[in-house]
Amino acid sequence: MGTINRYGLWFPTEGPGSVFEIMQPLGMGGATEPFGGRATVYVNGPNGDFIPYALEETPPSGQPDTNFTFFQKAQINKLEMWAQRRRTFHMQRRYNPCASVDNPSGWERIWHFTQGIINSRQLPEGPPLRAAGNLTESGVAVSFQAVIDVVRISLSDLTTAETQNVTCIDGLKDEKVSCAGGYPGGDKIMYAGCAAATGAAANVLYTANGGGAWAAMAAKPFGNDVDISKIAVRPIGSRFRVVVAPGTAGTNLQIACADEELGNEGAGTWTTKTVESGNAADTVTALGWLDHNRMYLGTSAGAIWLSSDQGESWTKLYDDGANAVNAFAIDGDKNVYAVGANNLIVREMANNRGVFAARTGPSGAAASTSIAVANDGIIYIGNGTKVYRNNNAAQNAGGWTVVKDFGTGYSAIGIELEGKHKLAGGDSELLRVFVDHATAGLVAESVDGGASWRTLDSLTNAGYNGVYASKYGNHYVVVGDATGGAGIIQLLAQ
Repeated sequence: MGTINRYGLWFPTEGPGSVFEIMQPLGMGGATEPFGGRATVYVNGPNGDFIPYALEETPPSGQPDTNFTFFQKAQINKLEMWAQRRRTFHMQRRYNPCASVDNPSGWERIWHFTQGIINSRQLPEGPPLRAAGNLTESGVAVSFQAVIDVVRISLSDLTTAETQNVTCIDGLKDEKVSCAGGYPGGDKIMYAGCAAATGAAANVLYTANGGGAWAAMAAKPFGNDVDISKIAVRPIGSRFRVVVAPGTAGTNLQIACADEELGNEGAGTWTTKTVESGNAADTVTALGWLDHNRMYLGTSAGAIWLSSDQGESWTKLYDDGANAVNAFAIDGDKNVYAVGANNLIVREMANNRGVFAARTGPSGAAASTSIAVANDGIIYIGNGTKVYRNNNAAQNAGGWTVVKDFGTGYSAIGIELEGKHKLAGGDSELLRVFVDHATAGLVAESVDGGASWRTLDSLTNAGYNGVYASKYGNHYVVVGDATGGAGIIQLLAQ
């Protein structure tokens, strides 16, 4: 029986993507967890003086490390096997304040030690210990790549005067705007696109305090009865640009841009930019500012476009001709993935920019609506009603495994991995999935690569449409269809 108000050490005994099991008795000693800090980066100002440009996260002073001491038991012999094979593994220290220490879902906080390597083994003096009637102990010294902090989070409603569906959201995640201009920090400035009321133009909402207060921008990007379908926000020097796409086709395939100033975030004017002249049939179904100045746009007819100048001009990189592109993701090696209808999945390699090549999705022909690629190359996609996990860079259908089926009518519109501030792409074991449904959306989380799940307590909603995820973890804003006369904006945080 477990002990109340204690910490437990948990290991995925069958490797990544398997259920974590508590290891007892097992001691952890001498652990170092060198978390990084924040440091100011300076650049030359217009007069040759130095001005603060960004607050960058500093790397930790060294790798996290620890020593494990354990009695000789069959279940713990895996540590010695991993040491012999030089195999990487994960470990979690879980805090269960109101449940027995061996309750797998009773945690309030997890310190996730990722990609550990056993550096040395401390073998026991077996015969003398046994002769003296003592238990035989072993030990290992381990170094991990990073420690990621995961906490229990919950939903709360954010207040807005918007009466229509809120369709999309994005914001400034990094401190890449001049601090001299009063930048409030990451996750404070966000923009959300809305549907249009009959006979009216759609609003773009904004907040400069993390969602505590929302207002509509004075200007409207499009005319009456045109919904906003997608949004992307990116710093440009000491300013930032908001890009939105219409949800209905027009004379041309187009987007609209507004440049905003700190302290005056809702005053920008909109300028329409043409992606493809004369294309009156397609709509924008995916939009993402993925790698520095490279903004990717996907269409309802299966085309992928690129802008390297903040949306001023566009180049077509790929054209499937039929299957809508629904989502983009970038991995730790800067390879870009796109997924869409009829199991579409394509990849642009970092060393071969401008060329998207077909990959293989899971069996079947469902539409993929979301994708995330972890630091170790594990891919997750929301496909139909299911979430799939892939371990071979989508080379073939055999690399895909269903890790969750939400059931009829559900669709994963966002998959987010924790630890992006420590590992490019995030950790493959720690995921939160945002799920749409016609009657009520939900949020589910897994801390073992999809082997087990916990559904968070939900708030009233009529379906989710988009999610903003903090780079620093455990902080999200999700938007959805109007209910009770108001568009849904909900904060998911501690």
